[in-house]
Amino acid sequence: MSVIATLVRRNLTLYARDRVGVFLSLLSALILFVLYAFFLGDLQLNSIVDKFPSVSHDDARDFVNAWVFSGIAMITTLTASLGACAVFLDDRTTGRAKDFLITPARRSHLTAGYLIASVLVAFAASLFVLAVAEAYIAATGGPVPGIREIALTAACLLLLSAAFAALSTFLVSLVGSSGGFSSLSAIVGTLAGFLAGAYIPVGALPTGVVNVLNVLPFSQAAMLIRRELAAKATAAMTHGTSHATGYVHAYYGMTLQVGGHSIGIAAAVGTLAVVCGVFLGLAILRVRAGLR
Repeated sequence: MSVIATLVRRNLTLYARDRVGVFLSLLSALILFVLYAFFLGDLQLNSIVDKFPSVSHDDARDFVNAWVFSGIAMITTLTASLGACAVFLDDRTTGRAKDFLITPARRSHLTAGYLIASVLVAFAASLFVLAVAEAYIAATGGPVPGIREIALTAACLLLLSAAFAALSTFLVSLVGSSGGFSSLSAIVGTLAGFLAGAYIPVGALPTGVVNVLNVLPFSQAAMLIRRELAAKATAAMTHGTSHATGYVHAYYGMTLQVGGHSIGIAAAVGTLAVVCGVFLGLAILRVRAGLR
């Protein structure tokens, strides 16, 4: 374990030293925040006021803030974990990873070091986003989630970090150059927000598209975060009425359906656990193969 811990510290240090890489891994989340601050936020506010004329501007704003930050936190777990994998790519392309094999470190140690570092980076970055979100919501007078909601959100972020770290490590294992990694990062950063329904609410999309998006783990991951972070804001906006709450949940991706069948919290957690397990196995095979 001491060998793995040393490798994890080494990988985290190298990631933190690359200031540009750290910034780029958070760029998608920053872009989403800027888009809502200067453009998309007003559109969502107007849409809510049109659908619920009795809703106050403050309640609508509080809901949009909670919904947006939920999407940002989810996206961060994906893009930050991918950014942390740059250390693995650099070690592999320079041959440095194979040099470690002459030390007491085994292939399993190296693989664990990369994966654990990626999970920790994603979890820490998403917790930072969560802290900023709650500070911003509190500063603007919005309802702040309680300890239970924060704890459940943190647990969900840890699950997302593990699942997307495994996915990211597998994807990076298929890349052979820094140019390929840059392209992969750009593609993932662009698609993540759309696949999670963070740019456009799923309710505004055609049914066929919604069914496809809701099958994917990204929408299910975003749903888990939104249900906790936006719970109080949703209740305040809809005054707890079941019809209005159901509409908001469906339109804004806080409840998901595929072909008329609902995807519950347990099913979403199970999906992400399967994603974690499958891509963890594939990532381990690919990383160990790349170290031969």
